[in-house]
Amino acid sequence: MKRVLYVRHKSCNEKYLSLVLNKMVGLIDLSVVDLEYYAVRGSNYQNDFDVIIYHTFPHQNHPNKWNTNLIEHTDNLFFNFKGHKILFDSHDSGCVDAFSRFKNKNIPRIKAWPSYKMMSDYNIIQTVAGGAGLLHQTEDNFLDELSDDKFNLWKSNWPNDKDMSISYIVSYGYHNTSYMDYPTYISKSEDNKFIRENTRDCLRNYKRINTDMVMKSQVDFHNHLKTSLVSVSVPGWGEGCLRQYEAPLYGCLNLLHESISEIKLLPHVDLIDGEDFISFNIENLHEKLNYIFDNLDIINTIRYNGKKKLQVGYDHQKSANQLVSYINGL
Repeated sequence: MKRVLYVRHKSCNEKYLSLVLNKMVGLIDLSVVDLEYYAVRGSNYQNDFDVIIYHTFPHQNHPNKWNTNLIEHTDNLFFNFKGHKILFDSHDSGCVDAFSRFKNKNIPRIKAWPSYKMMSDYNIIQTVAGGAGLLHQTEDNFLDELSDDKFNLWKSNWPNDKDMSISYIVSYGYHNTSYMDYPTYISKSEDNKFIRENTRDCLRNYKRINTDMVMKSQVDFHNHLKTSLVSVSVPGWGEGCLRQYEAPLYGCLNLLHESISEIKLLPHVDLIDGEDFISFNIENLHEKLNYIFDNLDIINTIRYNGKKKLQVGYDHQKSANQLVSYINGL
């Protein structure tokens, strides 16, 4: 049985991998330590393992959460490890290399919601869903909603009761963005020059159907999605967010900004524009909305496909089997 050490640091996109590793217990000999423990004990401790999965805080330009001295030390420990090395890159953006300091694209890597270009340019052995950390205590409820029984119940009521409504409920504002290495980020600007504000203003100018933009509790938000036809999603700190999972979970059409189309959101399936979701940009948003409300039969099929893809694509056990197979083949 392969001996695997998972060195874990802080990140909101770390949880999916932790849940996957939990399912691998007994199939591999797994030990999990935090980065601080690894810094103190790693030099000798790591010699007992065949494989290291190495994770550090993913945003290298963050002045408050990035510990240069600590991470430089653990990086050196990792490089000196004689066994098989795997990186876990949990950056919010699927286009950003959280280990760019290594200047090495060939180290095997697990990547949270990578872009398809990154998948072609890097040695990505597994993709995991981002945003799972945002589920917090709702994780069990989220997974329960993905059960076959829940899907069949939803399917038996198809096409479900949906209002002719649009949902666009997002956060605005982030403190000082001058240090950010995100290609996109939640924005705050007097002149509304960023994507979330631009989308908001474009939706306000769409007069055919009102858009609900009122912030809600998590429970109320999920109930709101159950009756909403369309969920509009745009980038924030990264291209993806939890919304792209919540919307199809409750049978909404995912209307995704075109930048999100470049991201592999689900580990085990690819989402296809026009079949599982619809993409938009600011220039064509009104046109896309008119198409949606003029073609409800087509839209019902697309939102059904989106929920089915979520059903088969967000799968911890399948991810665990995939990672065990890779590790056992080393």
